[in-house]
Amino acid sequence: MPESMLMVQILKALAELALMFFLARGLLVLFFLPAPQKLEGNLIYGLFVKGTQPFVWFMRLITPRFVLDRHLPYAAFALLAVAWVGLSIGKLQLCGENPQQRGCEALARGGQTPAPAVPR
Repeated sequence: MPESMLMVQILKALAELALMFFLARGLLVLFFLPAPQKLEGNLIYGLFVKGTQPFVWFMRLITPRFVLDRHLPYAAFALLAVAWVGLSIGKLQLCGENPQQRGCEALARGGQTPAPAVPR
């Protein structure tokens, strides 16, 4: 596998994982909306906050000071979503250049999953 395809796949997987962490964090906030103070002691919410903290920290570095800290997770989610779309387009372009490389199998089949083998 060429290094560029490997790098795109790793970054895309990292963006997908971070987006899932942000979505799970948001769902927990919705569930605890009537009593948000209970979120502070919640172990699962703490794990999701730790998983998204590097991306929120990065957003604090690149945003102006007048952006409120409570808005940073939304901005980080939006930036990750844009990065995921860009990486998906990059993967499509790399697969278009060489459809036989590893990671392009599903695209070469037209998105179709292979039929299961029938035992004889």
